[in-house]
Amino acid sequence: MSTVLKNKNLLIVEDAQPVMEIVKTVLKNMGALSTGVGSVSRARECLSVQRFDAVILDRYLDDQDGHELLKYLKKNKETKDIPVIMLTGENEMAEIKASLSLGAEGYIAKPFRASSFLDQLEKILRRHSEVDLGFK
Repeated sequence: MSTVLKNKNLLIVEDAQPVMEIVKTVLKNMGALSTGVGSVSRARECLSVQRFDAVILDRYLDDQDGHELLKYLKKNKETKDIPVIMLTGENEMAEIKASLSLGAEGYIAKPFRASSFLDQLEKILRRHSEVDLGFK
């Protein structure tokens, strides 16, 4: 079990229920806590009342573009330092570059392998832990 993910609190913003369940199961198996929501509006509500260690964000959601939430997170002083990992069906280089230029720290295209997803998530959370401790 990963010590990096143990007890980390992650927000999953995904409107496809099967994908949401897979991500939640993978995270639970690694000792992480997660909250899953299917819309940008619900994500904003959760972020206003709870602190998350990372956000896993779909690009296209039923109510709004995931990039709009990404922009909001990076402009808001309370959320700007929360790492965002895009998890989306888009795998075009232009889409990847757009997400990264808006502040996403990771990008995973669906369908994905759990091991690749976890590797990227752990690297990002480890890097943030080092920064928080002043070891960058």
